[in-house]
Amino acid sequence: MKTQTDKPNQTIALEFALLIEKLINQLDKLNQIDEMKISLENRLEKIEETVSAKSVDDYLEQFIPLERAIKLLGISKRQFYTLRKRGDIDFIKVGKKVFITRKIINDFMDRHTVKSR
Repeated sequence: MKTQTDKPNQTIALEFALLIEKLINQLDKLNQIDEMKISLENRLEKIEETVSAKSVDDYLEQFIPLERAIKLLGISKRQFYTLRKRGDIDFIKVGKKVFITRKIINDFMDRHTVKSR
């Protein structure tokens, strides 16, 4: 048997459910905004690194031709291609030319440094 309070309770429950749905949608939008913010911050950091180079020569000096990078890393060309194929080392490819930056080499070395006890 329904009472007179059932209908208002149903209305309140429905309104509450709608409010919860709106809240969930707003939280999803906030998460998307946070992801966009992180992406933009990363892009800004890269731009700042580029702009902070003292000159074009300073900027270009950070790009190391593949042959020199292989010597710096102390690996063979085949080992480099294996690392590249596995995604273990980043690289820059412009046309057929492959370059490595000092930052890429430093990051690679940091990831492969074995710490003593």
